[in-house]
Amino acid sequence: MFDWLILLWRRHRGLVLALVAACLVTLFFAIRLTISTLYWAGHRDATLAGWMTVGYVAHSYDVDRLRLAEALGLDPDQRPRLTLDEIAARNGMPLAEVEVTLLAVIAEERAGRTEQPVVPDRP
Repeated sequence: MFDWLILLWRRHRGLVLALVAACLVTLFFAIRLTISTLYWAGHRDATLAGWMTVGYVAHSYDVDRLRLAEALGLDPDQRPRLTLDEIAARNGMPLAEVEVTLLAVIAEERAGRTEQPVVPDRP
């Protein structure tokens, strides 16, 4: 029944190993994509919390990370993974003020978007 597999293994061992390795890598990335998609589908426009980073907020609210960083006085060239609590403590302001700043930038960024209707090409 599995004679062809045995024959393939004997004649092309390296090719079979490469195929198995490629399948495992593909499976890894497919699982990773599925988990990420399911996670972010439930975390859109998440309520701001002190443990979040600027990158997390930008991803959750679908806005530019650099605009958020600049509004908080962070250097956009650096990518420190500071939480909102750490940013508030560093700037000597309460967390609520950081959240208000972020929400204002998010609202401004979303207001600036112009939704273009998608019209499919039809012959």
